[in-house]
Amino acid sequence: MTPHAHVHAWRLKLALALMTGVVAGQSALWSAFGGGQATAAPPSPPQCGPGSGGPTCGPTPADAAVAAELAASAVPTAGTPPTLARADADGAPGDREVGERDTPPRPLPKVARRPAPPVDPEDEPPPGPSLSRQEVARRALQWSAAIRGDGYYGAGLVVDKRGYVLTCHHVVKDMKSISVSFQDTGDLPARLVDFDEDLDLALLDVGVERPVVAPFASFLGARIGDEVLSVGSPRRMDFTVAWGIVSYVGRRMVGHYYLQTDLPTNGGNSGGPVVNGRGEVVGVMSFNLRQSQGLSFATPIDVAYERFARHLGRDRFDLGTFHHWLQARADGPRLEVDRRGEVADAAKGD
Repeated sequence: MTPHAHVHAWRLKLALALMTGVVAGQSALWSAFGGGQATAAPPSPPQCGPGSGGPTCGPTPADAAVAAELAASAVPTAGTPPTLARADADGAPGDREVGERDTPPRPLPKVARRPAPPVDPEDEPPPGPSLSRQEVARRALQWSAAIRGDGYYGAGLVVDKRGYVLTCHHVVKDMKSISVSFQDTGDLPARLVDFDEDLDLALLDVGVERPVVAPFASFLGARIGDEVLSVGSPRRMDFTVAWGIVSYVGRRMVGHYYLQTDLPTNGGNSGGPVVNGRGEVVGVMSFNLRQSQGLSFATPIDVAYERFARHLGRDRFDLGTFHHWLQARADGPRLEVDRRGEVADAAKGD
């Protein structure tokens, strides 16, 4: 018998005993509470039944109706909580008291912390909002330079307020005298401070402080599809601005890695800046492929600043991480060609 049915039974017996008022009712009450056998009471005259002169023993129909109503209204006490049906571990139905747990709660397993995997820069959102095209061009022209000498011409960018200008080595290698101009100046004589023929980079000094220096961003932050701007001197048209997009990040050619774009490139564009949508330099325009369109390549600005770090007084770039990322990322056939043959540099004059 369930606890709930047990409560109904003793409630019914209690009601009957109270209704009859006989000694037998006292014994039934004691038995209903589980008190065992009741002690025999001393003999007394019968209160009902034959020979008593009273009513017939037992409840009347009215008494039975009242007892049934009392039993129906009975509620479990705090000591007899209701039961809830549940599914046991094997799926069989069972009973469990409210608040009862089958087993003590098990602590959560400890998970060892692991270092986060390296994030592909293309998966990261850009570090800041892009500027309008007009604003990017306005800023870029403040620190862009036009370079001429001995029939050759090209472009460059200011990388230090002391008057240092970065450009391509092939732009100035055949110049006996170098002239550099900015939008707010005429031609200024320049000297060659340092160069790297293999990287095709050169550092010039105009001997005049410049008010604005080109801000730069890591080449690794460029993403395919990003808009980029270039400033150059195509066909001697100084400070010409063009727009394009990044076509590939880390294209390996001639033993080096480049930023590939679809920027229009003509003779005189070499050495000029390639600028992202936030007005930051990400590369130095180096060359394009002959008999092709929309295939121009820029040297990563990271490489340029690392190469001339001792002159610029800047912290050196971690090129080990730079090359590790590029080697893990670069795919497809490698175009190993000689720039003097199959590749046309974009800065030679007519």
